[in-house]
Amino acid sequence: SGFCESSGILYLCIKVAQQITNDESMSMEKTYAYEVEKIFTSWYSSLCYFAFRYVQDDETARGIVQEVFVRLMEKRQAFQSEQHLKNFLYLTIKNDCLNHLRNRLSREHYLSYLRMPDDRNGNFQPAEKSNRKITPGMP
Repeated sequence: SGFCESSGILYLCIKVAQQITNDESMSMEKTYAYEVEKIFTSWYSSLCYFAFRYVQDDETARGIVQEVFVRLMEKRQAFQSEQHLKNFLYLTIKNDCLNHLRNRLSREHYLSYLRMPDDRNGNFQPAEKSNRKITPGMP
């Protein structure tokens, strides 16, 4: 098994595409889904590796790439060239990775705040039982 295996993911993208279509546009949607499938198959591993370089977690990287492809299927965006599409994918994945890292950092910062000592002796109390008041300039 290689890095960022795509088993089942493409099926997910195609199912999303089928859910958002109506009978009149089905052939156009099938064409779009086929084109996205080709791109997905060709670029998935390299996009996962790109995402992994930011988030340092294989599962998170795959999730980000998969979500970008799902959004691509939902929006049915047209691109002037393959290079425009490639730029879009890499930029979107980069932004999603940075958002993930920012959200994780915010969550970790908040959790560390909840675990701060409540007195000068270093005793910890759960946040909901804390009597600590926030005063500017006071530790």
